[in-house]
Amino acid sequence: MRGRCFVIIVLRIVLTSSSVPFDNRYLVHNDTKIELEPLLISTKVNETITISAPYLRTKYSHHYLYTPTGDVIDLDSVESIQSNNKNDFDDIRINVTSLRRDSSELITLGPLIESDHGNWVLSVFYPDIDGNWVELFQIITVEIIETNSEVHYQVPIGSAFRPKLPRPIIDLQSCELSSPETTFDRYYDRMGNDPNCEFIVENTTKTDQGRWTVIGIGRIVHKIVYNLEILDVR
Repeated sequence: MRGRCFVIIVLRIVLTSSSVPFDNRYLVHNDTKIELEPLLISTKVNETITISAPYLRTKYSHHYLYTPTGDVIDLDSVESIQSNNKNDFDDIRINVTSLRRDSSELITLGPLIESDHGNWVLSVFYPDIDGNWVELFQIITVEIIETNSEVHYQVPIGSAFRPKLPRPIIDLQSCELSSPETTFDRYYDRMGNDPNCEFIVENTTKTDQGRWTVIGIGRIVHKIVYNLEILDVR
């Protein structure tokens, strides 16, 4: 299946500055931080996203990309990374397109894998007129969601309803169940530490009919919707 492309316009700034030496200590220690508005991108495995990087047109600016796995990539010294080596940026495929051209400064990430889920940070370091280093950065949260096919589910009135994910979740962190609007403050319980995020809704009534959504968060976000129908007992 062909992946969709997400294009995000971020910021383009023109500055002039004097020559100031730069070293990697400023990746951690700098005088001023300026944060751009954070972004959330919801996507899925094997899709590709394209973002426009914060870019300063100065001779002395330095551009970096921080990955969710903690790697730091120098965008000024690489045009493309196409790697399947797990020791090389944790199997992340990155392409930097026309970073120095006036028309666009685009970064393409993908096809996405599970380890791409999380917070990416685009950073630009540049000296101000007093020679102090400034960091301009933006947090981009890539939320990878696996959505399972919706299930039409029937239970007799008064019976228990047990929604769950179809497969166990690796490195499960949390589970969530959302109920239809007709079931205000409906009580339900989770089945222990079940890796499928199984819940139990006891003594179902007609007001329980509707869409129930199970969400499990592990390495990525897993989701399934149950369209529940309550059957009359005859």
